[in-house]
Amino acid sequence: MPEGPSIVILRKAVEEIHLKGKTVIHAEGKADIDMEQ
Repeated sequence: MPEGPSIVILRKAVEEIHLKGKTVIHAEGKADIDMEQ
C-alpha cells in the first residue's frame, strides 16, 4: 500500500510524541497520547 502524506505526518508526530510520552495508534489511524512522565 502506498503511503499518503497523512501517514508520513502521523509517523513524524508519533516519533516526537514517543520522546514525551506513550502513544497508542488505533486501526482507524487515531492516536491516543498518554502523557505519563
